[in-house]
Amino acid sequence: MSDYVVGIHAVQALLEHQAKTVTAIFFPQGALNERLSVLCARAKASHTAVHYVSFDEMDQRARQQKHQGVIAYTQADMGKMPDLMDWLGQIKGPVFLLILDTIQD
Repeated sequence: MSDYVVGIHAVQALLEHQAKTVTAIFFPQGALNERLSVLCARAKASHTAVHYVSFDEMDQRARQQKHQGVIAYTQADMGKMPDLMDWLGQIKGPVFLLILDTIQD
């Protein structure tokens, strides 16, 4: 299962916490600011494929989302993800579960 993450903060968190799941990162060609340069260096350090593409291609890949100049593709390791109900059943005591949907950077 392949998915993508857009936005500077989201991609930064992905590289910090789950770098092994990142298969490729796309940046706009010739338009790396300081923050994007740091992400690019981090991606290269983790041996992630880095691609530079046009702004039009960035917009197409982001599918109407505000990408802030970075898109990361991930390969989720579904074999290690616990079933939510099983996981919740293992917790002793009260549980606070917060589910967020369509949160943007």
